[in-house]
Amino acid sequence: MIKCVIFDIGGVVVSSPLEAIREYEREKGLPANYLNVAIQARGQLGAFQRFERGEITLNEFAPLFTAELNDTANNGAAYARFARKKGSTLAPGVSLHSSSSPFLDGLELLHRILSTSVDMRMVDAIRRLKSSGRFKLAALTNNFAIPKDAQTPAERNTADLLTGLFDAFFESSVVGLRKPDPRFYLHACESLGVLPHECVFLDDIGPNLKSAQDLGFHTIRVVVGHVPDAIAKLQQLTGVSLSSPAKL
Repeated sequence: MIKCVIFDIGGVVVSSPLEAIREYEREKGLPANYLNVAIQARGQLGAFQRFERGEITLNEFAPLFTAELNDTANNGAAYARFARKKGSTLAPGVSLHSSSSPFLDGLELLHRILSTSVDMRMVDAIRRLKSSGRFKLAALTNNFAIPKDAQTPAERNTADLLTGLFDAFFESSVVGLRKPDPRFYLHACESLGVLPHECVFLDDIGPNLKSAQDLGFHTIRVVVGHVPDAIAKLQQLTGVSLSSPAKL
């Protein structure tokens, strides 16, 4: 029996941060996936990963992240490996080792990532589940500890809306664990008093879903442009009508 529904935030309830990263790449004339590859290539000791686990402050993160983004030697090598694996090459005229490479501002990119739009279709589905009174509702998100005075008004408004939707809000920057670490999922289950097989988990990232599946969660992948499909699957698993207005 399903007792709990757990939602990722970015790419599920709000627009995907990957879209903001892709837009920044286009503006800077970088090849697609360059920044994501550069971030992931740093592994668990990268500034992005450490900031998501709450191990460094915003003031520590910004210069470290900026330096990593502008490390064209290592990032270029990582992207070349990625391109070879995908059977592709760099776009004509693109050089990732040149002194003329564009300057990448880590703090600017961070705020681009945080400047998301709320998907009201998913918000309405969450509200309908809440109005049924049958499920515990939680968020499980890799996020950043941004001081209130460093947030834009839009970022604060979004944060207030999101926290009000859920019974529990599990943040990587608070817990000190990040997806796809299985311990993060188990921490949420223990706190909620449920077992993995009693939970539905929604995310947009494959490795995050695989970790959940391995633990026994029911999973739903939310694909950009196909949110209604994910909501339909959620309706099937919960037995709650998610196509009529929520009663608040």
